[in-house]
Amino acid sequence: KRFFRSLRVNISCIISLFVADKIIVQSEHLLLKHHSILKFFFRKITVIQNGVDTEYFQPSNDFTNERKDIICVEGTVSGTYALESLKQLESFTVSIYGKVDKIFLSSYTEDVNNSNISWNGYVSREAIREAFNKHRVYVCLEQSPACPNSVLEALASGIPVVGFDNGSLSELVGSKAGILVQFDAAKIGDDGFSCLKIAVDEV
Repeated sequence: KRFFRSLRVNISCIISLFVADKIIVQSEHLLLKHHSILKFFFRKITVIQNGVDTEYFQPSNDFTNERKDIICVEGTVSGTYALESLKQLESFTVSIYGKVDKIFLSSYTEDVNNSNISWNGYVSREAIREAFNKHRVYVCLEQSPACPNSVLEALASGIPVVGFDNGSLSELVGSKAGILVQFDAAKIGDDGFSCLKIAVDEV
């Protein structure tokens, strides 16, 4: 895996240096993160955030059914950050969509009573759209998101976003679109993550 990851990075650098006319990144967060490298390739780098089809993802007008609490949509759910976040959400019903790392799932089910969580794996685009309209809050489990499509789709679907003020979330989630809380990397555990539960309660 490391070999192919390094190979991919090297190929991207060659394309950026000798082939591409310009560099486009997804967010100001990525621009700042990689500026020390990218600045050697071009004088100007353009930020263009990911888009969302607002004709397809729209708020639901059907409020007859009681909505579930939380939806999480990730490419891959893994790591201490996601584990500690989910521990704080035990009092809510949580629906998780996307790949779940096997080691993470094993660790989580050993440490926590996960009866409140439904693990749904990858589903179709249509199923994700329906799922957004059946939940009341989207929680981002990524530690440093670049520009998550799922966050944009949640916002387009009219549900607020809760997460830590890391990565590009502050660029995507306005003051009236959700709650972003500060994360203290030195406080892994309840002290560092309890504010996430408070935010879900308040939103």
